[in-house]
Amino acid sequence: MPEPARQHTKAGARAFAEYFYSVINAKYRDPKKGTVKEISTSGCSFCDTINKDLESMMAKGQRYDRDQFKYRTTKTDRLGNQFSLVHITMQQQPARLLSRDGTVLETTPTPTVKSVVHVEWLKGKGWRVAEVQHE
Repeated sequence: MPEPARQHTKAGARAFAEYFYSVINAKYRDPKKGTVKEISTSGCSFCDTINKDLESMMAKGQRYDRDQFKYRTTKTDRLGNQFSLVHITMQQQPARLLSRDGTVLETTPTPTVKSVVHVEWLKGKGWRVAEVQHE
């Protein structure tokens, strides 16, 4: 995790949300690296969906051939001492889902999505993703 993402600041919340998407990209390219459980809260339904996708891909020996998302942060709102909302515009990339033997199973669509990443500061653990909502 980059040092700025470890800071309990508005900039730290932003860096952590960006780090979260970089982790998702890396794990979709190599699902054997596990899930995003260690950087999310137990109540994050978006994270649960990502984790289920990764576990299914791992069981089937699947992976994506490139990053799924390009993203940029547009705004960060601090909500008290514990929470921040990070507004991100994502462009999904035309990544190809590959089978264990390298056969192309599908190519992802390429919509642009605006998301709000809810991050929570947990004492002793740092930032965690609490939820992601799409606008």
